[in-house]
Amino acid sequence: MMKSCYSLMSVVAYALCFTACQKELCYDHNHDLAQSATLNVVFDWAGSPQANPTSMRFIAFRETPEEPMTVRDFNGRNGGQTTMGEGEYKAIGFNLNTTNILSRGSTWATYEMYTPLATPLMVRSRTVRFAEGTEEQPTVLQPDMLWTGANNAITLVAGEEESITVPMQVDVYTYEIIIDSVENIRNISYLIAGLSGMSESMFPSTGIPSDTRAIFPFSMEAVDNTAIQGTVRTFGHCPDDMYQHLLTLYIQLLDNTEMTFTFDVTEQMHDVDHVIIDGTGRVEKPIVISGLTLPEPPTGMDWNTTIGDWNSGGIYEGIIN
Repeated sequence: MMKSCYSLMSVVAYALCFTACQKELCYDHNHDLAQSATLNVVFDWAGSPQANPTSMRFIAFRETPEEPMTVRDFNGRNGGQTTMGEGEYKAIGFNLNTTNILSRGSTWATYEMYTPLATPLMVRSRTVRFAEGTEEQPTVLQPDMLWTGANNAITLVAGEEESITVPMQVDVYTYEIIIDSVENIRNISYLIAGLSGMSESMFPSTGIPSDTRAIFPFSMEAVDNTAIQGTVRTFGHCPDDMYQHLLTLYIQLLDNTEMTFTFDVTEQMHDVDHVIIDGTGRVEKPIVISGLTLPEPPTGMDWNTTIGDWNSGGIYEGIIN
């Protein structure tokens, strides 16, 4: 009886081992190792020499849509060597050291990078809202710095070694927003800002932003007694200069009065968009708005607080509907 139990346990253990091995091979997509080729993946950073991501992802898509995509991750930014099944592929690459960026799509052309919706921001038990006309645009988190690249022609032959170079480009742009000539700036208790009409996502296969619009919230702060300044990261604005871009400020004053200001920055955005500095994604020319008048602060307020201490709103986790 004990011998029979021992034999049965051996069979079960063998079956479990075989199942585990099969799972590993399936995940790696090397179903037939005899048909594998060696591939050297090289990420070319000539266009963004200052980029220093900690890890990279390489995704290869077969020409036939029913085949799965093959995913390989590499430490550092340079790439490395891997094995893949023979055949024809198209590929994309991007950095992995991101928190807010998600992806979707199963083909080379439809694979898309985007950011999720943010948690609603409530002020005095109500949802803060943007300007009229932007209600259909989702409010999403700002993307982390993102570099992507693509190669649309890879042919691998079983038993042979090939190399692929993926030229990387920056796909997240940082805009500087400046509001000068602000009167009674010290009357601000809380400030939150949002930029509308920006691309909700981008496609690594082409490096082009999507034509779906979104609102990106961001924080601003006083830099002196008369100016407010902040930066916002986006995927750029929609192709063909099609859409309006509105900058909305929600301000709560020291006496809890709420004020909303909306500025049309469409012309400036179209002038400065994608004029970036040395591959870092920072737009060279700031967007400047002159003139913002706030009510005088209440009398008898304690002015021992420095101008940098008022609440500028840590709103990366917030949303404005």
